[in-house]
Order: sequence, then structure tokens, then C-alpha cells
Amino acid sequence: MHIDSFPPHKRPVARARRTCGAGMVSFLLIAMIVLLTATGLLAYVANVTWETRRMTASAEAFQAAEAGLDKAFFRLQATQDWTSLAQNPTTGWTALPTTGAEYTTTFGNLTSSTTTIVSTGRKAGPRGYTYRKIQADVTGRRPRAFDYSLFGERVGFHNHMKVNYGLAINSRVWSNSDIVIHPGLVMNGDFTAVGKLTILTTPTSLSPTVYTGQFLDGTPGSPFYAPNFNLPVPERIPFPVYDFADAKEKAMAAGTYFATPADFYAYIAARTTTWAATNRQFYAFPSPLPGNADRTIALMDKTMKSTGIVSRAALDGSIFYVQGSVSLKGAPDTLLILRGGLVVEGSVTIARPMELYAKPTTPAIAAAVPDPSQLK
Repeated sequence: MHIDSFPPHKRPVARARRTCGAGMVSFLLIAMIVLLTATGLLAYVANVTWETRRMTASAEAFQAAEAGLDKAFFRLQATQDWTSLAQNPTTGWTALPTTGAEYTTTFGNLTSSTTTIVSTGRKAGPRGYTYRKIQADVTGRRPRAFDYSLFGERVGFHNHMKVNYGLAINSRVWSNSDIVIHPGLVMNGDFTAVGKLTILTTPTSLSPTVYTGQFLDGTPGSPFYAPNFNLPVPERIPFPVYDFADAKEKAMAAGTYFATPADFYAYIAARTTTWAATNRQFYAFPSPLPGNADRTIALMDKTMKSTGIVSRAALDGSIFYVQGSVSLKGAPDTLLILRGGLVVEGSVTIARPMELYAKPTTPAIAAAVPDPSQLK
């Protein structure tokens, strides 16, 4: 027979206390797990958010460094003497207008064959700046001739149309010998001749040439003698060498290589449209004329009345290569349009209305003339 040592009215209370204690422990364990999980999640989210911001800041800092590198390249292209960059370094930080990231650039080894550009970009963040850096090594030097839109051994601007201000030049021009300018023209650029710069006054039926900008030459007694303007006498500069072999190969691949000038003339003739003299087509070409709102000049006849063209030939291609000297002559009412480079192994003579369009990697005309006196 079993005898209970506790009174019957006390047994439920003991069980309740034991049950309540176990529930409290379970609750505390669950609360602790939830708290730890929440804390971990918050830490994870905060870390992901910071990492995202850091990656964004890094990308924007790199973009700023690239922008600084582009500007540094532009400065090199715009500077004749790269050593002068040592006296005029880039200082401080320049902010990009879009992201607020900043960049600064420095130049090194300016006197060696390889110039170093270091561009640093930075972007501010909640934990300070994020930096990215780019270094570029630039070998060689930009040819000085590329500072000029037109350069040659001899340069001449002729007013064959005998029209006042029928031609306006708004460019920098260099000649390793002489520059000759006919009357009735507008010259708004800077012109430098190692030899003599001459502005003709005949024929007297044309108005004097209008010129602005800086005219310089190397001939004592000339009104444009450089030392008169406290500038050194200009000296011959080397011109970049055009890769005729590469141009020839490209023309052969494109079907625009011509073994003789006659083949080229036939090619032009096959692409020529003609009209009767009684059905002339109006023609005007772009030219920045004084007082001309349309910036065009219309073709005129001998009586100075507006007229039109009776033929038009249009050549479109990347490059045209001709073996031998080329003479492009035609009547004043015929038009030849050439879009793409004309490369000639010989001399080039042009005496006709013509539109020439160069391309980024191809000059309007490149002539391999053994003797500079053959230039026309």
C-alpha cells in the first residue's frame, strides 16, 4: 500500500510551478534566437547596403578618373611643347556635374620619350572617400603640323572665279616656304610662312583681301616678318608621313584603285549626270560669306548672273588611289563631288568647281610628289 507524503491540496500547485518555469525558459530561448537572428539580419543588410554604396562610389570614382584622363589627352593634343605642362600642372580637384565625383591629373616624364599621365578619381561616402586611379603611358609626340588645318611645302589661295569674297578661309595654315593670297578673299585664320607671305593686289578689279588673325613669315622687310611681332623666325617643320602602301591596299580591296589616270577619268565619267544647257540645275555651295545669311554662294556666269550646272559627278568611297599625276579640269558649270580621300602617286591639279570631303583617317588629298616644285 502506497502512502503519499504530501497533502492532497498541495500537489496541483507544485505541478503548476514546475510547468510555468519550463515555459519561461522556452520563451527566453526563443526570444534570444529571434533577437540574434534579427541582429544578424540587420548587420547583414547594413553590410550589403554599405558594400553597394562602396561599389557605386568606386564605379563613379573610376568614371571621374577616366574623365580626367580624357582631359589630359586633350591637353597633350592642344600643347605643342609638352614640357610646358610641368610649369602649368593640373591642381586641385575637378567635380563632375552629374555624379559629384572628382578627379585630378598629373603628368610625369615630360622630357622622355614616354610621358606618364596619372588620373585619380574620388567619390565621397559615409565612411570617407573611395579612390580609383588610372595611369597611361604616352609614347611619341604629336606632329606639330597637326596644329594646322592646312599645311604644305607651298600654299596658295587663288580667286579664279574673280568674285569678291567668293572664298573665305577660317583655318590655321602653315607653309614650309611661301604663301600667296589673291585679292577679293576673306582670310580669318592664322597664317605662317617660313619664306614669304604675299597678299596680291592685282587684278585691281577685285577688292583688297580682308584678313584677320595673325600673319607671320620669315622674310626680313616683309610687313609680316615675325620678329616685328616679338616672335621667332619660323623654321621648317617636318610633316607626318602618309602611309601610301596602306592606302593602296585599302583601295584595291574596295575596288577604287586605278592603275592609270585615264582609268580614274573613266570612273568619273561613268558617274556623271548631265543636263542640257537650257535645263541647268541650280547649285550653291557652303561658304561663310559676309552678309550671307544662308552661308552659300551660287554659281555665276560671266555676266555675274546666277546660273546652274550642266553636269554633276559624285564619287563616294573611303579612299580613291590613282597611280600617276591627276589633272581634274572642267568647265565652270560642271561639278565634281568627292567624298573620301584622293591619294595620288604624282601631282594633283584642280581647275574646276569641286567639293572635297575628308574623313577622320583619310586626308582630302594626299599626293606623293618626288619634287615639291611639281605641286600645283
